[in-house]
Amino acid sequence: MIPMVQRPMQTGLYVRGVFTVARHLLLQTRLLAFVLGLCLLAGAAAAQTGGGNTAGGTSQSPKILLLLDLLEDQDVQSWVKQQRQQATEKQPEPDRPSPGITLVNRLGAIQSHVFDIVRAVPRLPGELSRAMDNFAERVPGYGPGWIVLLVTGFAALGAVAVWVFDRLSSSAWRSIEVDRPDDPTRRSRLIGQHLVLRVGKVVAFTLGSVVLFALLEWPALLEAAIVALLLELVVTWAAWNLLQVLFAPGREALRVVPVDDGQAEHMVRVTTVAIGWLAMGYVVIQLIRTLGIDFKVSQLFAYVLGLGLLAIGLRLRAGRGYALGFCTLWLLWALSAMKLFWLLAVVLALPLAVRYARLSVEALFRPGMPVAAIADAHVGDAVAVEQPASVWATVVERAVRAALIFGAIVVLAWGWNLSLTGLADNKDLLSRLARSGISVLTIYLLGDLAWQLIRTLIDAKLSSMPDIGESGQAETVRAAKLRTLLPIVRNGAMVFLLTLTVFMGLSAVGIEIGPLIASAGIVGVAIGFGAQTLVKDIISGMFYLFDDAF
Repeated sequence: MIPMVQRPMQTGLYVRGVFTVARHLLLQTRLLAFVLGLCLLAGAAAAQTGGGNTAGGTSQSPKILLLLDLLEDQDVQSWVKQQRQQATEKQPEPDRPSPGITLVNRLGAIQSHVFDIVRAVPRLPGELSRAMDNFAERVPGYGPGWIVLLVTGFAALGAVAVWVFDRLSSSAWRSIEVDRPDDPTRRSRLIGQHLVLRVGKVVAFTLGSVVLFALLEWPALLEAAIVALLLELVVTWAAWNLLQVLFAPGREALRVVPVDDGQAEHMVRVTTVAIGWLAMGYVVIQLIRTLGIDFKVSQLFAYVLGLGLLAIGLRLRAGRGYALGFCTLWLLWALSAMKLFWLLAVVLALPLAVRYARLSVEALFRPGMPVAAIADAHVGDAVAVEQPASVWATVVERAVRAALIFGAIVVLAWGWNLSLTGLADNKDLLSRLARSGISVLTIYLLGDLAWQLIRTLIDAKLSSMPDIGESGQAETVRAAKLRTLLPIVRNGAMVFLLTLTVFMGLSAVGIEIGPLIASAGIVGVAIGFGAQTLVKDIISGMFYLFDDAF
C-alpha cells in the first residue's frame, strides 16, 4: 500500500496522469476501460473537494491503488512507450519539391555559377598578384626562383637515388631484357618481376626527394608548397612506371595490354602527360586557395587549366565519340553539373576498361597466343572461339570485370555524394531502386561467373579429346560418349542457371516469385505429360550410354 499525499497540486497531477494513461489503455480491453473509468470519476471527485481525506484520516481508495499498480506495471509502461513511438513515426513527412521545381532551381544555380565565373575574369590577375604578395609576406626571403631551385634540386636527388637502385638491381633488369618467354607461367612471372622493379624505382625517388626534404627544417608554408610539388612529381613518376608495366613499349613479351608498339608508346607518353598535368593543377589550385585567393577566381583558374587537360585528352586517338565525350565532360564541369559529369565519366571509361581488361587477361593466360594477334578485338574474339580459355583465365577475367563495375558504382556514389552503407536505412524510392539494382547486378555477375566456369570446363574437355579412332576401341567409345553427353549437360546447366538468375533477380526487386514458381511447376507438369516420350528417350539414351548398351 502506497500512502496518498493530501495536496491539491498533487491531486491535479494524479488527474492528468489518469487522463493520459486512460487515453491509451481504453483502446485495449474492456476490463481496463471499466477500471480506468472508475478511477477517472474518483480523481475528478478528489479534485473538486481539494483533497477530501484529512491528514490523519482514512485509507486510500482501492481504485486509486489499482491505477497506481497498473502504472507501475512493466508491460503497461512498455505499451505506453510503444504507442508514443508509433505516434511520432506517423507524423507527416515534409513535402518535397516537384521535379519541375527542382529542374528550375538547378538551372538557376547553373546560371548564377556561370555569371560568377564571368565576373571573376577581370579579377584574376589581381587575385594572383595578391596571392604572391601574401606568400612573400608569410615566407620572406623565398621567392618563386627559390621554390623552382629547391624543387629541381630535390628532384635531382631523387633521380640519383633511382640511378643507385638501378645499379643495385642491374642483374634483375638484364634478366628481363634478354628473356623471351613463351610459356604463360614464365611470362606472368617476368611481368611480376618487372612490376616489382618499377615499384622500387618509385620508392627510391620518393625517399631521395620528398623524405629527404621533409627531414630538414623549413618555414611551414614553404615546406607545404614544396612537398606538394614534389609529391606531384612522385605521382607522375609512379604513373609513368605503371604505364611501362602495362604497355611495355618495345617489349611485346612483357606487355600486359595487347596493343601494337606504336600505340603502346603513344599511350604511355600522352597518359603520363595527362596525369602529370592533372596532379600539377590540383596542387597549384590548393596552394593558391591556401594563400587566400577568392574561391570563384580559383575556380576560373582551374577551368583554364582544365582546357590544357582537354587538349591532352584529345590526343589519345580514342575516336570521335570519345573526343566529343571529353569536350562534354569539360563543359559539364565548367557548368558545375557534377552529377552528369560523373555519370558521363563512368559511361565513357567503364566499357573501355572492361574491353582492355578482357584482352589483357587473354594475353596473359592464352597459351601460345601472340600479343599482336589479340591487339584487334575481333581477332581476339575469333581466337577465343577456337582456343577455349583456361579456368584461371575465366575466373580472373570475370573477377576483374566485377571489380571494375563495382568500382564504377563506388566512384559514381562518391561523385553524387551518396552513401552506399546508408542505402539500407533509407526508404525512399531512389534508395530502394539503387539497392535493387545493386542486388540484381550482383546476382547477374555471380550467375555469369558460374556459367562461364561450367562452359569453360566442358569446352576444354571437348577440345582436349583425341580424334575418333577405329570403331570398338575403348578410347573411341569413351570419346563418343563424352561428345554426346557433355553438350547436353552444358545446355541443361545454361537453362538452370538462367532460370535461377531470373527468379533471384525478380525476388531482389521485390516481386513475389512464389506464384511464378507454382505456375512454372504447373506448366512444367503439363509440358512433361505432352512431351513424356521425348523426355523418356533422352533419359533412356543417357543410361544406354552409361551402361554400354550399344
